[in-house]
Amino acid sequence: MDKIIPSTAKTPEINIDKISGTVVIKGILIPENPYEYFNGINPFITEVYNCNNKLALNIDLDYFNTGAAKYLYDLLKNFTGKPNVDVIWHYEEDDEDILESGHEYETLTGLKFIYKIK
Repeated sequence: MDKIIPSTAKTPEINIDKISGTVVIKGILIPENPYEYFNGINPFITEVYNCNNKLALNIDLDYFNTGAAKYLYDLLKNFTGKPNVDVIWHYEEDDEDILESGHEYETLTGLKFIYKIK
């Protein structure tokens, strides 16, 4: 991995690998200031795509609040219409809320989602 942003009590770990075009976002997403948090990570994720013209965005969130939901949508929306973008949406088999959120984001953004049970 090129860069690892460690998790905190309110933010997920983020692993960024420019060479493979992979970003993994894993954990809980309830930042105190979602605008500031996403403005800090969006450039790294965009750079991964720009280096490879491809992106595998692995989203493995156990929970995210409504404040983060809008900014997560904005992050995904940045890649709408761009080729070679896959969103791998991880969820617990019995977590209907996280799965439903993935379906909503997929519908709203038009991105290709791949659903994986943890």
